Amino acid sequence: MSFDKKAWQKNYKSNPKQKKSHKISEWRTKQKMKETNERFDYIYNRWLTSKNCELCDCEYVLKKNIKVCDHHHLSGHFRNVICNKCNCYIAKVDRIKERVNLELHRYFKFVE
Repeated sequence: MSFDKKAWQKNYKSNPKQKKSHKISEWRTKQKMKETNERFDYIYNRWLTSKNCELCDCEYVLKKNIKVCDHHHLSGHFRNVICNKCNCYIAKVDRIKERVNLELHRYFKFVE
């Protein structure tokens, strides 16, 4: 008797409670979100009921413009449920902001 991983995953992800558990686990491990269990429940419900991006108000499209949970990469705290395009733009802005802060820190360190 062999273990059928695909059948197990299909059955596991069809149950809403396990789907929620899987999504929250993914946010904790892959995205390194640092939130409490109550906050994760709130975020999951917000993510589940979201139909449009909270920034650009576009509708989510499977495989093209999916919904994602935006979070601050340094603190790990949730910000919004947004589309993938907005998330990429915000990530770019965050990286530029970090670079500017680092350069300002270096500059003022040598000025003093």
